[in-house]
Amino acid sequence: MQQMTRAGFQRRTKVNLVWLGTTLCMGARGQKLELRPGAAGVVAVYMRGLEELKREPVDFKEDPQKLVPRRMPVIEAQKKKDEEEAARVAAEVAE
Repeated sequence: MQQMTRAGFQRRTKVNLVWLGTTLCMGARGQKLELRPGAAGVVAVYMRGLEELKREPVDFKEDPQKLVPRRMPVIEAQKKKDEEEAARVAAEVAE
């Protein structure tokens, strides 16, 4: 959680953390990473909005920092799209 929020802060993007029952959801700009417990262990579920993109088991013996580089490029790309769209709308309004 700490690494994800720090990475978002460095990119000027708020990473929201919320517990939904037993699932930890970390989201920014419509992109989410959910850590879901199951019978076989915890699974990382990568999502865009409500669309599930990928699942992979979480090994808590590994460095948690490894999850951050998997999500941040996606969040950065979404931030760029959001900023371009905001600039386009602002230009249309100014006309």
